Amino acid sequence: MTFQNELSIRAQSCGLKVECGGDGDVRAKIVIVSERPGHNEVRMRMPLVGQSGQLLWACLRKFGLSRSDCYVTNV
Repeated sequence: MTFQNELSIRAQSCGLKVECGGDGDVRAKIVIVSERPGHNEVRMRMPLVGQSGQLLWACLRKFGLSRSDCYVTNV
């Protein structure tokens, strides 16, 4: 069972719904936690894919980091 599947199952057992789970390798050395998912994130069910995410990834590319280097989630 993947981390995301386990998270969804645990949330459902508490009466909660995961609208936008995390993305990437949970063992990554870099974790990025955003404040909350926006409309695009909820629609795509993936964190930091909207305008803020585009700006973040553009800035991080300047330091040689990409999304695949990180685990990305919301508070």
